[in-house]
Amino acid sequence: MPTTDSSHLTRYHRPLTITHDGKAITVYLDCYDILALSKRRTDGTLRPARPSDDALAHAIKKLLFPGQRGSKGVVTDLVEAVAAIKRAIELEVGECEDPASRPN
Repeated sequence: MPTTDSSHLTRYHRPLTITHDGKAITVYLDCYDILALSKRRTDGTLRPARPSDDALAHAIKKLLFPGQRGSKGVVTDLVEAVAAIKRAIELEVGECEDPASRPN
């Protein structure tokens, strides 16, 4: 959940400063906030869930913070992101109605 309280931040939070009516307001967003926003349409309604959502979220987190989340290095995170993207593709292909339209 976005917060303005800098005392409750995780390693995933990043500041976003917005100026409104001449006053600067800093909001801290984490990658999960961004992922939640990506599921909203421009009118604010939620789009339907896709089979690949969780795998893509996992890959995006690794791509946004490679080597910055703990004991894993940049290369390990990138390799794991590729694996998560491949899994997302498998999940989406599994949803194809026409098996002939599936990639090899």
